Amino acid sequence: MARKSTLRQVAALSSSSFVLRAMGMAFRIYLGQRMGTAGLGLNQLVMSVYMFATLICSQGLSSAVLRLCAERPSCAKAIALRASRMAALLGLALGAAMFFGALPLSRGPLEAESLLPLRLLAPALPLTAVSSCLRGYFLSQSQVPKVTACQFLEQIFRILLAILLLESHRGADVYTLCCLQLLAMTIGELVSLACYALFFLRAPKDGASPPPGVSGKLCRIALPILLATLVQSGMQTVENLLIPPLLRLSGSKSALEEYGLLSGMVMPVLFFPAAIPSAILTVQLPAAVRLTAQGKKDSLRAHLRKSLGVSIGFSLFCAALFCGLAQPLMQTLYHNEDAGSLLFLLAPLLPALYLDRLADGLLKSLGRQRAALWMELGDSLLRLGLLFVLVPRLGLHGLLVITAVSACAGCLCRMKCLLRACGCGKGALLRSALGCTPSVLGGAAALLVCLLCSSLPLPAYAAGLLGLTAGSLSFFLLYCLGFLLARGRTCA
Repeated sequence: MARKSTLRQVAALSSSSFVLRAMGMAFRIYLGQRMGTAGLGLNQLVMSVYMFATLICSQGLSSAVLRLCAERPSCAKAIALRASRMAALLGLALGAAMFFGALPLSRGPLEAESLLPLRLLAPALPLTAVSSCLRGYFLSQSQVPKVTACQFLEQIFRILLAILLLESHRGADVYTLCCLQLLAMTIGELVSLACYALFFLRAPKDGASPPPGVSGKLCRIALPILLATLVQSGMQTVENLLIPPLLRLSGSKSALEEYGLLSGMVMPVLFFPAAIPSAILTVQLPAAVRLTAQGKKDSLRAHLRKSLGVSIGFSLFCAALFCGLAQPLMQTLYHNEDAGSLLFLLAPLLPALYLDRLADGLLKSLGRQRAALWMELGDSLLRLGLLFVLVPRLGLHGLLVITAVSACAGCLCRMKCLLRACGCGKGALLRSALGCTPSVLGGAAALLVCLLCSSLPLPAYAAGLLGLTAGSLSFFLLYCLGFLLARGRTCA
């Protein structure tokens, strides 16, 4: 029964994430048509600062709430309420800093047009902080449908409001359109918080007060995660601010357009299928926390092997499809050949990118926050150093090299640390890689089929649909064959 419940939760969370990502992708396509690549570039610059502040005020406390509520279900609601108050104070402080710091940022590293967009997003920070704590509470109680309902309501309301505002201001410049879209985002966060608060107030009382020292426990769990997030998002923000001027040093005359092409078109498509690995991580975190607290190493290893095996197979499947259908897919979505070329080059990195994120989340939930912090710092310094060396010389191709080096190095380091945390030996990583042989066979077959479909004289959407169908069938057929052969050798 527990396995069926877990599968239902993963299916519900992943399917809802796919729908939300599809809505976001369609909305991004709409924004690209209304605002152009320059507008997407400006939007991405402003969002990089906003996401940096959002992660600071929500990431650490949300993880701490999920962990403590999973460990102490008898007083989970009291813990979530205490954490929400702390998150609200932190969000208000960061919102004020973002509002008053928008002026020096617009005069310094950011574009001058970013002043008003940053100030429009500042009120959303305390709303997002409290919502993230309530989300952690519901996930710790395995109440995935409530989280899904809040996410759907926020996304639908935000997109509809943005479209209404943008369509009512036809003929406006890129700056005005960007401001209207970000205003809709702030109002959407308010709607999301109202939905979470309504569910939280209607939740049954657990009849217990917060345990002694709960604020200190929340801080001890949240601070290492916050520092790791601070390093990651802070360095990422610095990178985002440095990329356009460094691209100009390489001789590019359209640096903002190139940056919008990579970060606004290609990367969202690349991470679109990450809904399934993210759903697996989200659903499995409470169980992993309980097994770690109880010291059940064998059960924890078996638990993680299943999660990692599914994630690796799925990432290889997505990499094959994206690599084989890069041009038809990006032609259908954006009518842009350059975006298709970038997706073709980045698609082979999908397994490393997905596993890197999954291992990072598991390390933090297993109490290895300090190790995650040091690896985050090393990865960020590596990326920053390569940024100054490669981008002025290679331009956009330098960014691709940096992404590849960072993904591979980060994935290996975090996976090694994760296996060590679970008590696995040195050969566990090699055995895990060899266990992916059926997925590799299925991925190779899907890649060949998708490349063949892409070369057919068909419209882009028809070639993409045919390749998706035939590639998926070939992957699963070869995967099942490889799995049966491997099982036969084991039984023999």
